[in-house]
Amino acid sequence: MLHGRIYSEIDPMNIRAMVQKPPSATIRFMLGIVGLLALALLFSWQYTRQSYPHLHLRDGSDFRVVKITYTAQASDSTDHNIGASRFRWWLWRHLPSELQNRMATPGYGIGNQASDHPAISIWWAWINPNTQIPDLGPSGDVILTTDSGHQQNLGWPDPADDGTPSGPAYRQIFVTDPPTDSPHLTFDVPVEEEIVHFTIKNPAYRQ
Repeated sequence: MLHGRIYSEIDPMNIRAMVQKPPSATIRFMLGIVGLLALALLFSWQYTRQSYPHLHLRDGSDFRVVKITYTAQASDSTDHNIGASRFRWWLWRHLPSELQNRMATPGYGIGNQASDHPAISIWWAWINPNTQIPDLGPSGDVILTTDSGHQQNLGWPDPADDGTPSGPAYRQIFVTDPPTDSPHLTFDVPVEEEIVHFTIKNPAYRQ
């Protein structure tokens, strides 16, 4: 009787049925999430490996661009903030509510700028020569110049930090409705009584 039960449990027909049984909806969903994460990580690596402007100033300090973000449509602050992964937020927002309630909300990062229009944000830091930590040095109105020579005063770059007394601090250049007819954008930024001049490829450019 015992041998009969064992034989029944390992019947080849039962094994074949189990192998051919399609994965559950939950497994298919999780596999899809893994695939999206892999694509997101690959895209993130391809995007962030580009070099950002980094200039040495006369007083021995440094000016360094740390993040450039372009949103072609309306955005919220997590799209532009430092330390807030756009991919994690996108994935989290597309999860079923049951899974959202069981998972931690992605970090909001540093910053709070958002726009109902297309926007480019450029985070930059003044690197203190004594501490080598991103800090808030004196600044002023930022001037944007297109390849055709058209100029726009973007105003004062907003400061932001992580809320700790000795933590890093940054400034953000925010361009709402950026020009789409200029392949490059040039910025003149007052930093530590010096004008920093740098150019980036325009992510909003449309041929």
